[in-house]
Parts: sequence; structure tokens; C-alpha cells
Amino acid sequence: GQYDSAQYYLLQCDRLANKLDDNNLRYYTLQGQANIHDALGEFEKSLALEKQLEKIAKHLDNENIRLTNLLNIGVSFANLEKLDSALVYYELGKNLAFQLQDDEQLTLIHYNIGTVYDRLNMEVEAEESFKTAIALARKTKQQHVVIRSLHMLGRLFLEGGKLNKAQNYLNDALELANDEGILLDVMWNYEYLSKVTEAKGNYAEALTFHKEYSQLSDSILNTSKIETIKNLEEKNESDKKEQAIQLLEEQTKLQDIQLSQQKTITVILIVLSIAIIVILFLLYQQYRNKQEVKQWKMQQKMLRSQMNPHFIFNALTSIQNFVINEESELAT
Repeated sequence: GQYDSAQYYLLQCDRLANKLDDNNLRYYTLQGQANIHDALGEFEKSLALEKQLEKIAKHLDNENIRLTNLLNIGVSFANLEKLDSALVYYELGKNLAFQLQDDEQLTLIHYNIGTVYDRLNMEVEAEESFKTAIALARKTKQQHVVIRSLHMLGRLFLEGGKLNKAQNYLNDALELANDEGILLDVMWNYEYLSKVTEAKGNYAEALTFHKEYSQLSDSILNTSKIETIKNLEEKNESDKKEQAIQLLEEQTKLQDIQLSQQKTITVILIVLSIAIIVILFLLYQQYRNKQEVKQWKMQQKMLRSQMNPHFIFNALTSIQNFVINEESELAT
């Protein structure tokens, strides 16, 4: 799968979810990331994310989401070989699934519990869990779970030396896998039927089963190789597109920054221009005020000088002299 591309887009969604404060979106984006880490075998990272999801699931108050989360945490612990912790979460999930009457999830949980008991060499408990899973899977029509549970019972009895039981369960699993066209399960059942018949001393039959297993294995391997090449080609094209998108995003960001800077400079220039005009206006007003004050002072000075007694006396004397001179001229 194109895990790098998926991880990139999931991280973008996670940022968006945080920005929007959307816990539903954040749950599904983190679950996607956890699934990718699980597929890559990075089980510690997957478990860390599932633990974060456990808190979000409680906050969402959605029991179906919480159930899925409990099952996923159990799977993560099982992958890390922490089988006791896996059982704790599977039991919590089983109780919740029973309360919710969710038979599909209950089927998967019983199957997973069976695989844990098998790894703990608890044959009786494992057998009981697988048989319960088969009954529920037939009820919910989950044929793949029926096939896997029958297969696991065959392996369980092979390891316990109960070869006839083992062969019966593996034959049933093989028949159903063929009917459903699930080649991977067909291949696994041929492999273990070869081991069972060899253990029983039926070497010719064991060889036949082994040949069937080998042919299917080669076919699936070739198909897998073709798919891998196709995925790599698609990933290469996807990477090119992503690089082009990233380059375009960077150019857009740069243009936005330049535009923002231009706007800032324009605003600064406008503010400075207005400030200069205001300052010049104030200076002009100050100059005019000074001139008016100066002119007023001159007028006041002239008025004061005109009101001087000596000035008045001299003026009256001049008038008197003028009148006397006029009268003298009239007398003659």
C-alpha cells in the first residue's frame, strides 16, 4: 500500500481536526495512522495511538467506537506478545459487545481470544473460544471467520497430537475456503493438511497436499510481486504529484507573504504621508498664529504710542498754531 501518501494526508486531516476542534474527525484520522503503523509492523506506535483513541472514544460517549477501540488495543497488545494485557482488553470488549448485542464484533473477539489462548498453550480454552466464534460467525454470515476458526482448530489439534480431529477441521476449512474463493486460506489449509497426513504416515497424500500448497504459494507470490511493482509505480507517480502540489503550495505561500508585505508597505506609506501632511498643516497653522500675534502686537504698540501725553500735547499745539495762523491771515 501507499503508506507514505496515506500518512501524509492523514496528518493533514489531523491538523484540520485540531484546528476545528472536531473529535470525531480526529478519532478517524488517528485510527487511520494506527492502522498504517500496524500494517508496517510498528506495533508500539500503533498501541500509543490506540491509547490516545481510547481517551477520545470515552469523550465522544459512543459505545460502538469504544468497542472497536478496545478490540484494536487488544490486537496491539497481542502483536507485542503482551498476551495477558490483550486478554484484559478482549474481555472488556466481549462484555461491551454482549451489552450492545453486537454479534459481529463478538465473533471477532472470540476468535482473537482463541488465538491468544492458543499461544498460551491453553488448549481447552482455545477450543471453546474458536467453537463459539464459529457458531457466531455462521449466525452473522462471516464466512472468513468460520474458515479461520476451523483452520485454527485443525492446527490446535495437530499440535496436541489429535491428528484425525485436526484433519477433519482442516478439510472443512479447505472446502469452505474453496467455495468462497479465498486462495490464501486454501493455501494455508493445504500446508497444514500436508503436515497432518505426513504425521499420520500418509506420505503420498502429504506430497499431493504439499504440491497444491507450493503451486498456490508461487501463484500468490507472483501476484503479490506484480501488485508490489504496480504499487511502486503508482507510488512514484503519486510522489511526483505530491512534490508538484507541495511546490505549488510553497509558491502560493511565498506569493501570499509578498502580497502581505506589499500591503504592509503601502499602509505604512499612506500613514507616513498623512502624518507628514498633518505635521505640515500644524506648522503652517503655528506660523500663521505667530504672524497674527506679531501683527496684533504692532497694532497695540501703535495705539499705545498714539495715546502718549507728549504726542497728544504736540498734536494739540500743532492744531492751535494752525488755527492762529488762519485767523491772522483773515485779519489782514
